[in-house]
Amino acid sequence: MLGTCPELAVCENECDAGSAERCRLAATYSLGEGTPQEDTRAAGLYECACDMKDPTACVFAGQMSECARGVPKDKPKAERACELS
Repeated sequence: MLGTCPELAVCENECDAGSAERCRLAATYSLGEGTPQEDTRAAGLYECACDMKDPTACVFAGQMSECARGVPKDKPKAERACELS
């Protein structure tokens, strides 16, 4: 499920500790909820969660790559993310 995080520092620490679910706090950055919108940070967090085999994050990482939101447009990377989901 897509989620935002009201306590960014806590969620970032849990993401760094290996929680793919907490890495999906990327939505907080993507939507600019309670923090400035940062597509680059959001794309990195979605990619991190995708690397942890989180299907939802893979879909969003792929969309960010396909639409060049926060990262350069990269169709092969977008397709890889979709294959992992």
